[in-house]
Amino acid sequence: MAQGDERLPTKGFKKTNEKGPHCWLAIVKSPEDLEIFLMDPWWCLPAEVAVGDGVLLYRPRSALRAKDRQLLGIFGASKVERVGATNLEERMRCAGSAVSGGSRISLTYCRLATTVPFPRPLTPTQIKRDPILGHQSFVRKNFQGAAFAISRLAFEHSVALGTSIQRTKEGS
Repeated sequence: MAQGDERLPTKGFKKTNEKGPHCWLAIVKSPEDLEIFLMDPWWCLPAEVAVGDGVLLYRPRSALRAKDRQLLGIFGASKVERVGATNLEERMRCAGSAVSGGSRISLTYCRLATTVPFPRPLTPTQIKRDPILGHQSFVRKNFQGAAFAISRLAFEHSVALGTSIQRTKEGS
């Protein structure tokens, strides 16, 4: 994908945010969840989510089969197209709440746009060593959780790394 590609996930995102970061990192926890997600992109995000929010997608080791270990890390980006369930099945997907940082949070069903995949994922090592990403809460919590609020800077930086710098490294 070219850097100016209109599918680039930073296009059309909210420019202002009074309530929070409006960008998220979603952790896809199992191979089965990943397969389902890629066919039917949705996620449960905290209640302050809004249409147009950016979402980075992260695959931990638990979401990979042994032969796919090179796919570990932030593998793509999307954005929230719709917030809120429209039927019982969608409501049940996010029923209850999640524990984040020791407190319970309410989760909301979100329909996501088609994921824009990165040519190669940003690995945990790259993320931890990066001057912007290495200081995000998901790194401090060792990627333990379902979704993390991230800064717009971290979102845009990840998209830039995932879509352009990775290709440069492949060519070296």
